[in-house]
Amino acid sequence: MINPFINEEELRLRAGWRILVFIFLYFLLLGFSALIPNTVFDYTYRALIVTALVIIVVRFLDKRTASDAGFQINKKWFKEIGVGFLIGFIAVSVVFLLEWSTGLLYIIGFEWERVQPNYLAVGYFLFQMMIVGYYEEAAFRGLLLKNITEGFQDDYTTARKAVVTAVLFSSILFGLAHAGNPNVTVVGVVNIMVAGIMLAIPYVITGSLALSIGIHAAWNFALGGVFGFNVSGLVVRNSLILINQDGGEIWTGGAFGPEAGIMGIIGMLVIIGLLFVYRIMKKEPITLHPSFTQTYLQKVKSLQDADELSE
Repeated sequence: MINPFINEEELRLRAGWRILVFIFLYFLLLGFSALIPNTVFDYTYRALIVTALVIIVVRFLDKRTASDAGFQINKKWFKEIGVGFLIGFIAVSVVFLLEWSTGLLYIIGFEWERVQPNYLAVGYFLFQMMIVGYYEEAAFRGLLLKNITEGFQDDYTTARKAVVTAVLFSSILFGLAHAGNPNVTVVGVVNIMVAGIMLAIPYVITGSLALSIGIHAAWNFALGGVFGFNVSGLVVRNSLILINQDGGEIWTGGAFGPEAGIMGIIGMLVIIGLLFVYRIMKKEPITLHPSFTQTYLQKVKSLQDADELSE
């Protein structure tokens, strides 16, 4: 009889149970952040909680390494966070320039023109969005996407099919996690799902979360902290550029922000294009990373073989 809880070949919980345990702990523990009145402490708490969850789940439930979950903490990893940040910032700049040049928005002022400009608030927002980029990528890509992939690898004949299925499922969860945001629309939730696919692409081709974290953080910060858009329905009070949008909700996304409009999709396509250009310039393949083509047991065996060769 097949054990419904334990994969007896892998000697660990089945993927579905690992996913449910993580989702439960993620939303339970992050829910306590609402009790923290100070913004800096709030987001610091979120970062620490997700870091602890990653360590515990990856080490004891997944029985994998942090590297398998996309965390290769070295000079290259931090460099690629910077590259991702640049890619995300360029994409949002394109969205802004398109809306401005077509009359979908107009500039009404700048932060430095206020009677009391608050650059510290802009700095706080950058800090918040770096943390959000980190913990949402760790959760939805590093843990959920990888575990969903492993859950489907026994049922699908190719790794590619398993990864595509995992990207779709994790992106649906990513979109639904934003369904309670202010000013939310059905189109907004669907577009956030598309954003989940866009953010998954650099992870599945590099095996690292660095580019995804940088892109995610820059997208949010540039939208709200620089160009004055709403970010996934959230109103940002202090931005370097102050704007008003003028109709065309199907294009601009209205009160939810560009993520609920065609302009948001254009921005995501720019990111994918720049990502491919970056990989081509580095002469690196645009294909599944080996960490997504190997099954868990194949990975364990390769590590064991490597240990035997080193002895």
